[in-house]
Amino acid sequence: RRVVSVVFRPAAEALPAEADARCQRRRHLLAAMTAYLHSQVAAGASADPVLGEMLLRLLAAEGSHAQLQLLLTQRILPDSVPLALFLFQLAPAFAPAADFGLDVLKRLGAPAQEALVAELLQQQDVLAACRVIRNLRLLAFPPRPVLAAAAECGSEVFTAVYSFFLLRNASCRGSASFAPEEAC
Repeated sequence: RRVVSVVFRPAAEALPAEADARCQRRRHLLAAMTAYLHSQVAAGASADPVLGEMLLRLLAAEGSHAQLQLLLTQRILPDSVPLALFLFQLAPAFAPAADFGLDVLKRLGAPAQEALVAELLQQQDVLAACRVIRNLRLLAFPPRPVLAAAAECGSEVFTAVYSFFLLRNASCRGSASFAPEEAC
């Protein structure tokens, strides 16, 4: 942790605000961060999640999606809800990021999956929350908080989310209606 706070964080903060992949200082910093993460994993320690997040943010800012994808496929970074959330937020700019986020969530299990859906709802990313519910088949996830968040986003989003839950109910229960205990 000390290396991150004393070396990498100040170096990252000293980089120019505009992300330029040709900047030598940026390239050297990214190489040093990557090498440090690889050395941690090679030594049998888990990679520092703070450093991993910092590295992902720098790579995403400059659009280095190939290097970002390489780090994710090599599973250098430890699985966590913040990593999955970051990947879902990156999805509009880098489509495979959503799939990587789903993979992380599958490895983390049900409590993390529900925590991510709650976080997405808190950030008003209701459609991403519905995609997580659908792709991970979280059939028991209560529709009420999702519908409440959708209502705050407007009628189009609410209609889409309501239809999503009607289809979910029809495919799971054989009836589109909501169960009485769902209070919808």
